[in-house]
Amino acid sequence: MTTLNIEPEFTKTFVPKNYLNIEHQNNVENAFTKLHEISAQHSQQDPAFQQTKRSDSQKQYIKYAQCLTPEQIAFAKEVSIHKPGFGWNDNIKQVAQSILTPEIDQAIKDYFGSYYAIMFYAPRTLTYESGINNPSTKWHCDASPTPSLMLMCYLDAEEDHGSSTLFLPESTTKVLKEVGYIYNEVEHRRSDIDDILAHYQLDARVERHPFKAGESILFAATELAHRAQAPRPGCARTSFDMCIIPSPVPWDKAIDMGYTPANKPLSFKGQALRLLAETGIEQTNGPDSGVIRIEENGGIVSDESLLFHLRSIFKEEAFAQKIYNDLHRNPIRYSVLTIGELIVLLKKSFKEGLNWGQGFNLTDIGRFTDVIDYEKAFLDSLLKFSTEGKPNPDAIMWPIPNHEQHPR
Repeated sequence: MTTLNIEPEFTKTFVPKNYLNIEHQNNVENAFTKLHEISAQHSQQDPAFQQTKRSDSQKQYIKYAQCLTPEQIAFAKEVSIHKPGFGWNDNIKQVAQSILTPEIDQAIKDYFGSYYAIMFYAPRTLTYESGINNPSTKWHCDASPTPSLMLMCYLDAEEDHGSSTLFLPESTTKVLKEVGYIYNEVEHRRSDIDDILAHYQLDARVERHPFKAGESILFAATELAHRAQAPRPGCARTSFDMCIIPSPVPWDKAIDMGYTPANKPLSFKGQALRLLAETGIEQTNGPDSGVIRIEENGGIVSDESLLFHLRSIFKEEAFAQKIYNDLHRNPIRYSVLTIGELIVLLKKSFKEGLNWGQGFNLTDIGRFTDVIDYEKAFLDSLLKFSTEGKPNPDAIMWPIPNHEQHPR
């Protein structure tokens, strides 16, 4: 008897692997990967820049910290809550400086490996009524660049409104991205996804922090599924939010140089190049625009050449794009990256990611075989064009495809 594998009704609203499109749009097309790399390079050349060294596996996706005193909370409410659309001025700068305590400042620098800038800021008030149809109260990830962070400072205590920001584990979020719940259409977001979590047997633990007034949360809004918890009926919660992106100079210096934060959420398109231009590191389309450079020594010198090699290695273009996005979670040092080192890195990722104690599925076997086949072809090419053992090492060795004995 044949058993039909019928997918649940909710999967009809899913957009599988749409996160790859979101990441490509923000990280590559909107140049946030380039901004991240340039920011890390410039920051780490600055003797004043300090970073707490930690591996990528130790990267903190959530950080809580008490930032504002009662007096600072009152000031933040005075300059923001009753003045919608307020522009950047000394009062707003004072609020931002209060929230960006040394502890928060260091956590941001540690996460990016660089200085940072404020892309936009905005006060947000959520009530029980406004939360009913608000997309932020449904489980989601922000459609933001991978190198970005959200910083929210609660101006009211949890005991005053019963609200918080809820988070699911990183492992659960990754699966929800793969199957397509995360980054489906906004109208298909849900505040209750217990049936989805049960169907895929995912970790359903929810992290909920009881915020004090003046306490902040810094989090990676693309890496952890989250949602705002609506306040109790008749209550409201207000937060002062900031979107944080990498920068080659400190945030206040970026503002002095012309990168003024927006006073409301806005599109990420053009922001990376605008920041680089304002800080004097403008990226222009020169004669090499659109050209993929392949170094004669096997070096990989740009995003374009890295993606070119990954697409040459893997038959699945979507998987090549995923590896490319994963590699860009940290700045890439193109000055030392070679094809040989890329192969070693890929083999190491397979070693750590596959369960060697049991059989592999056909997809994993195919991907691993792609790497081995590419390495064999790479080594064969090196041997063919090596001068070792040749009678005249300085002679130009032209391939002869129709040679009777040694066609090449």
